[in-house]
Amino acid sequence: MSTAAIVKSCVILMGIGIMIVTFVLHAKKKLTVNLAVTWELLGIAAILSGAVPRFSGWSSRIGLGSLVVLLITALLVLWGVYQMTIQISSLLMKNQELAIQVSLLNQENERILRELEKLTGKNAREL
Repeated sequence: MSTAAIVKSCVILMGIGIMIVTFVLHAKKKLTVNLAVTWELLGIAAILSGAVPRFSGWSSRIGLGSLVVLLITALLVLWGVYQMTIQISSLLMKNQELAIQVSLLNQENERILRELEKLTGKNAREL
């Protein structure tokens, strides 16, 4: 098997892996929709760059030794970026939850102020 065929196979498998991991992370609510769509598109691009001959011309220029280093580097970079994406998604979800809680607290505050106004007959700002 030639190095170009190995590179193409690895790129296609990496694209499929990206899509599977993204789907699982989104299903477990660890990844927001926008970031999941971006990762899915990246997976599709990887599959196309390995499967379509016009996009995979670069694969014949890589040697076997370089292939191993390239694959290890690519996997480490993908893992790191996935971790950052998960952290960003977590912060986005927590920010949204916090906004909901603040909104509920504001509603409760308004309700309490109306009750106080009914009991005292004065505007809450006058107290």
